[in-house]
Amino acid sequence: MPPLRLPEYSETILAMGFVHQPPKGGYDMYPKNPKLKGAHINFNRELLMNGEGLMSGGKINYLTTILEAPEYIFMPDSVVSGNIEFQVQPGKVGTAEFAEAKGINAQLHWQTSEDLMNISNRQEIIRLEDAKSTLAEGVFEARFKEKLFTLYEGTDPATLNGNLYVSREGLRGEGNLTRRDFSILSVSEELFEFSVTRFAGSNVEFRINSKDRDPYEYDKGYFYNNNKAVLLGNFVDFDFDLKNGQCVIRPDQEFGDFTALSLPYSEYRTSIKEALWDLKKRNITMSGDSSSIFTSTIFGNEDYNAENLVFNASSAFYDIPNLSLLVEGVPFINSADASIVPEDGKVVILKDAEMQELKKAIVLIDTLNRYHRLFDGNIRIKSRFEFEGDATYQFVNVQKDTFNVKFDKFELIEPEEVRKAERRKGTVPKFTFAQGTVTEEDNFFITSRVLYKGQIKMYANQEELSLDGYIKLALSNSSTELNEWIPYKSNKGDEVSLALEEKREVDGQIITSGLHFVSGANELYTTFMSPKRSAEDADVFLASGVLDYAPAINEFKISPQERRDGTSLTGNRLIYDDSKGSVFVEGLFNLVDAGLANFLKISGSGRIDIANKKYAFDSFLTFDLPMDFRGLSLMQTAVIEKIPVKTITLDKNDPLVNKIAEIAGDKEVQKFAPSFGMQPTPIPEISKELKKSLVFSKVNLEWSEEYKTFYSVGGLRLLSIYDKIFDEEVTGFIEVRKSADGDGFSIYLQIDPDVWYYFEMDAGILSVLAWDEVFNDAMGSKTSLAGIDKKEAFIAKFRAIYGAPELPKKPEEPQEEEETPKEEEEDDGF
Repeated sequence: MPPLRLPEYSETILAMGFVHQPPKGGYDMYPKNPKLKGAHINFNRELLMNGEGLMSGGKINYLTTILEAPEYIFMPDSVVSGNIEFQVQPGKVGTAEFAEAKGINAQLHWQTSEDLMNISNRQEIIRLEDAKSTLAEGVFEARFKEKLFTLYEGTDPATLNGNLYVSREGLRGEGNLTRRDFSILSVSEELFEFSVTRFAGSNVEFRINSKDRDPYEYDKGYFYNNNKAVLLGNFVDFDFDLKNGQCVIRPDQEFGDFTALSLPYSEYRTSIKEALWDLKKRNITMSGDSSSIFTSTIFGNEDYNAENLVFNASSAFYDIPNLSLLVEGVPFINSADASIVPEDGKVVILKDAEMQELKKAIVLIDTLNRYHRLFDGNIRIKSRFEFEGDATYQFVNVQKDTFNVKFDKFELIEPEEVRKAERRKGTVPKFTFAQGTVTEEDNFFITSRVLYKGQIKMYANQEELSLDGYIKLALSNSSTELNEWIPYKSNKGDEVSLALEEKREVDGQIITSGLHFVSGANELYTTFMSPKRSAEDADVFLASGVLDYAPAINEFKISPQERRDGTSLTGNRLIYDDSKGSVFVEGLFNLVDAGLANFLKISGSGRIDIANKKYAFDSFLTFDLPMDFRGLSLMQTAVIEKIPVKTITLDKNDPLVNKIAEIAGDKEVQKFAPSFGMQPTPIPEISKELKKSLVFSKVNLEWSEEYKTFYSVGGLRLLSIYDKIFDEEVTGFIEVRKSADGDGFSIYLQIDPDVWYYFEMDAGILSVLAWDEVFNDAMGSKTSLAGIDKKEAFIAKFRAIYGAPELPKKPEEPQEEEETPKEEEEDDGF
């Protein structure tokens, strides 16, 4: 061994040291460490030991790697250097493989005790980027290029900004790996594996470029921002076969359900299990299973963006030159509230998420219930909320005859009657609407002997189709005047029978058949299978059940099935006479608002002349007056003195039975049905709803549009007072007032000219006045006395505006004539 000598004093930095001239053949490094067997150094200068450590320069050979540096610092467990040039020769050592790699101006940190050689350029590049603004034009770019590591220079060079690791396990690395056609970025602690003809990695960001780039060119976002990636993988594993020009890309197992692969030109992401990039054929083949998801990103890349399409598929093929994505194994695609089934499960997606028009598609509406099935569709899916095109609906009538109807209009609609607040919040529910047209030439039968022409409308939220057009009876005698097209809105049965709800929402409107008050205006109007003017309008009467058309009399009738069958005494029914333009209604009426409904209930029937707006009702009325029972008892006693108490034997065909049942309930009245026609019916005992202060079995009410009132015409049929039956027509007036401030009523009941009662209800307060002061005193705290002036004013008003006749008066008793005393003759004194 050559002799040692002491270094100059200044070099020792107040420490002991030495200078040693190594032999030309160099030394084996760390010979006692079996992990570093074969590591050797040839020095290019003396070995120096001082306070900073053992230092020298030279060339290190280890495995297939050659390092050259002007200075190394040798420590017991490591070797470091701030400026090395290295070259990794491609090859194998045992089972370990090493790719071709080289670089200059690199930093070395060789952990000899762990057999891990770290060669890095990262810190140098960061320092260079920090100084970029101070360097002359072109200097930064040149130095940046120098500092990058090069891998696979002999084939298709790639550059690395990061770290390389050499060990007996092979060549590893991390950082940003860039080639002309791809870029791979480490996003975890997992290392790349660089072998001779392949390299692989886990948990990386993988990018396939759409345009070749210079891997040595500095790029701080410009290239990526101006050139979309063909494919972008996040948190993926990859295995690149350099020999065959193929790369397998898979979502990392830790993110199995994540849509890890993106196709920026197609504006789609997918969770598919594997993608095979074939560089020679310039395509990407993707394979997965039925759980694989494809989702568009055209409306934003956020998972919660509801407008983007989402569907399952089992495989896909991406044609890179044409930027065309063929997706296969698609069971269906949900758009709006429809499930669209593509033919053979295939879908083609072009640039910017444009889905090629689907041919021969099946359309199922809606996605939850799938009420409607259309076939042979030509469908263009635009977004999660919109699709368009045409498809064929197979209409099956009640006779099981089938007719194909082409639906050529699909749109997402919302109900028209929507509160502004809901519209502002964007919470208005929408549903798919579609329609087709049937012409007279189609010879379209909706049921036996009934032809149809017009619109057939489909609402996704309704199981039944809506027919909005005309029907014509296919009669044998075609000359009959009934054989004409008439308006029609649905289907069922040999006699055009159709089940109707009380309310049906169609195209944003509430379709009803009945009577209604205009909200806030108290204008009475009629509907017959037509929309209410406003959803807020109060319903006076609503008919529901089965619609029948009797062509012989040109009459439509809506009645509950149970009432048609005779199994129920109740149920609102409506008859529309198309010849006369009149309506007959029968059932229970809501003539008053909720505040007054507790005191007044009305059933019966009504006739409406639509054209002249005339409304007349044959009414059954119960008044539940909030008065002391003692007052009721006094009234009963007084009336009994004028009208004897009676009994009534009801007959099952008597219209009074239906009136009573509407108030008392079908079940309660049916209990007494076996005795009908045979023995008296204790009507007040049928139900507590009939044991009321005043019950009238027949009052003819008419509507005054001018005064917004219902008023009685003619006498009042007094059925009972509480539990006493009188069944007698008496003189009197009844007025029911409609007002925006609350409804009210007045009753004037005259048993005879000496026995009368006046009741007035306004704002929930009952005012009473009677002929009997004892009765007036018995009213108690629940009521107030009306005053004779108020009673007289009501009578005068009723007669003046409604034309009521003068009330009967008590006959005047004849007066005895008084004798006129004779004048005494004046005595003239003669």
